[in-house]
Amino acid sequence: MGEIERLVAVVPPPPGRRSSIDWTRVSAELSVELPADYVELIEVYGSGQFDEYLYLLEPFCFNPYYDLVASTGIDVTLCECSSTRVSPGRLS
Repeated sequence: MGEIERLVAVVPPPPGRRSSIDWTRVSAELSVELPADYVELIEVYGSGQFDEYLYLLEPFCFNPYYDLVASTGIDVTLCECSSTRVSPGRLS
């Protein structure tokens, strides 16, 4: 059982999901391909929030507060994470 299926078993998605999203267009607008698990999560749940804690932004959402593309300003900058670890003793 996949992660989304396990989530659906605990938290059923809202009824009446809208039609599928054009993920090719989303990738073109953002200049990045979104992770498959995010795509699946949005396809199942759409935009919204979990317990007023975790907010899901959906590409081209009718609600501008939940629109992933509008919230990025289409100026996406990707950064590389450093593989160097700093121990807490070295922070000072």
